[in-house]
Amino acid sequence: MFFPPLVFLFLPLVWRAGLRTRQTLKDDCSKAMRLLRESPSGVIDGQAAFDCLESFPFDATKARDFLAEIRKYFQFQSTLEVLKSPPDTYTSTGVDILEGLDKIGNTTYENQFQFDSDLRNLIRSANDGHFFILPCSLGPFNFLRQTIGLASVSKDGLGKPDIYVAHDVKALSLGSSKISPVATINDQDVIEYLEKAATLLASQDPDARWNSLFASTAALATGSTDIAALWGQFTSNAGLWPGVNNTRLGFRNGSTLDLPTLAQYNYQSTFTSSTALYEVACMPDRPESSRRGTRTKRADNAEVSPTATAGPPGFPKPFARDPYNQISGYTLDDDTAVMFVPTFEGGADFPAGQDLVFGRVATEIVNTAIANGQTKLIIDLSQNGGGDIARSFDLFKLFFPSKLPYSATRFRRHDGSDLLARSGKNVNSTAAGTDPFDFQGAVNPTQDAGFSSVDDFLKGEIQLGVDVTSLYANFNYTLLSLLNIENGPIRGFGGAPINKTQPYAPEDILIITDGICASTCTTFANLMINVGGVRALTFGGRPRFEPMQVMGGVRGAQSLALADLDTEIAEAIARVNDNPSIFTQEQVDLAQRVWPSGLDTLPLPVNGGGVNLRNAYQEGADHLPLQFDYQASDCRLFYTAQNLVDPSSTWADAKAAIWGDQGCVKNSTSGKGSWEDRTKDNNAGSNTTGDTQNGGDSGSNNGSGDQNTNVGEDGDSGARRLHLGSGLLALSVFASAFAVIM
Repeated sequence: MFFPPLVFLFLPLVWRAGLRTRQTLKDDCSKAMRLLRESPSGVIDGQAAFDCLESFPFDATKARDFLAEIRKYFQFQSTLEVLKSPPDTYTSTGVDILEGLDKIGNTTYENQFQFDSDLRNLIRSANDGHFFILPCSLGPFNFLRQTIGLASVSKDGLGKPDIYVAHDVKALSLGSSKISPVATINDQDVIEYLEKAATLLASQDPDARWNSLFASTAALATGSTDIAALWGQFTSNAGLWPGVNNTRLGFRNGSTLDLPTLAQYNYQSTFTSSTALYEVACMPDRPESSRRGTRTKRADNAEVSPTATAGPPGFPKPFARDPYNQISGYTLDDDTAVMFVPTFEGGADFPAGQDLVFGRVATEIVNTAIANGQTKLIIDLSQNGGGDIARSFDLFKLFFPSKLPYSATRFRRHDGSDLLARSGKNVNSTAAGTDPFDFQGAVNPTQDAGFSSVDDFLKGEIQLGVDVTSLYANFNYTLLSLLNIENGPIRGFGGAPINKTQPYAPEDILIITDGICASTCTTFANLMINVGGVRALTFGGRPRFEPMQVMGGVRGAQSLALADLDTEIAEAIARVNDNPSIFTQEQVDLAQRVWPSGLDTLPLPVNGGGVNLRNAYQEGADHLPLQFDYQASDCRLFYTAQNLVDPSSTWADAKAAIWGDQGCVKNSTSGKGSWEDRTKDNNAGSNTTGDTQNGGDSGSNNGSGDQNTNVGEDGDSGARRLHLGSGLLALSVFASAFAVIM
């Protein structure tokens, strides 16, 4: 049988010589371009930028072909079926993504911007930080409100909060009675307006979305200069047009404040017409043949990010920290230490071995605290959006050296994913490595057995209306540690050293989150709470007297960038070209139909995108992805003004609530999944794993665990690829760059 090289099956779509579009008669980019030439900062009036984008042409044929191709990528999103009809434990609204794509395809659009906005908002409605797309016409401008920021402030941490302008929080913390809260936004009740404004943000939990609206000192901890990190999503709205060119705040004392909508231009050059800008954004030069993306890693001579010269701004001086302030240690009082972990992020711009440094600093914090006689430890995960997943397993083993860091995942089976798995049926375990589709590198969740064949690996069950694979771990911890022994192994595996003495009892550890905890952060928090048995406290959330979830961000096990999916397919094509017997002719034909032809061949380019490839599961509950489970914290507090000005005061308040007599927000304790709920009826420990015999190393099975390097929707960093080889006042420093442009 003749097997043509598969690469020739993926020729670029035929490009049309002419631009056959629907376009408004008036070119509305002239004002925006004039303002940009006069603006050294690249920030202009938002309405001018919006009018410019609204005058873009639209090619319905290209849009139709684009949707057909992008749909093939979205088939790898793990939650398509359950999103259509989510269980009662899911606190957001369900959405049928594929039906939504059909609706967009059947809608008549006047310009590219309308089409792209609808597409992005459809994907954002999944509330999944791993699932995102950045269409072409959204690239030229990022929209934002004038940067004053808002804050949600309770008088005592127990009463319902009011909404204030962030600049007023310092005065509130000093006891001023002259500060008026916000009562309305654009003549709507402020609470109703903000809840609606948060609807499409990335977190799956509405309380986490609420918290992401506001300015946060913790978000500054790693040196981010992103507008959303500095001022919150009320200001940035994920860079999207907020619907109005002016937002009016109405205060309880009757005064008002207008916040103009601004636009930050992202290109270097200006253009003479909307068509010219459209062509740069949405019709870049294309190669004559398909090119697949390749994964990159830091070269030995690559430029690395500068290290921080001091600890996180607005926080006390730490007694230990890593060079990038990704983990730091503090003394709260004589018997309590604090470990602050605002991110698990690694990166190609970090020096080699940074994961190892992260682990060493964590050990230093614990050892110093114990040497100082501090018998309690608070782990603050505020604003932690994820990062390198191996760090979460390693950090868990620091606290629970005798327990296995249980992980269980599945991916959604469809023709495209099945063919990727089957293309690797003849590779050996070394070649399989950490690839999520190769069964030779996969192990079961308890790390004690692999899979006998690709059919054994794929044959899982029908779950929530779709076929899924067998349960398998994120990756084999031993293999990963052997490969990564010099840069950041998991302690206790592959010969990596481990202190087998458990440093703290579970009841002496407290996890703090603001609900925004996502991706790798949820992996760590879930292990600490459900395997280790520690308690958790959440801050903030909507002004309601009810429980709040610990982990409100995406709880998927692996994000995969669309470019990395291209690479997976390219590798599969190479395998079949090298050995045509891998696929039958029918499988070759099927691959041609169901695999996307590559980002470089799309009729319309994208500026980034990703899917949640694998769902994660709790031990003993492997029929419901964690993304759709509910886990309340053990206690909830609202933020006070003092908490926002001095974030270390949250640690004192949390200690008083859990280990003292301060109490918690009314009706916020004993919610579903809380420690009290888990341990009632003598069911304590039902979600924990058994101990291992050698500090966690469970053999030499090859494992799988591929984490992508793209930043997800609304800044979520995702479960990342492995790399082998002063309070709110600080925000005012950045305000001058975004002054009102008149």
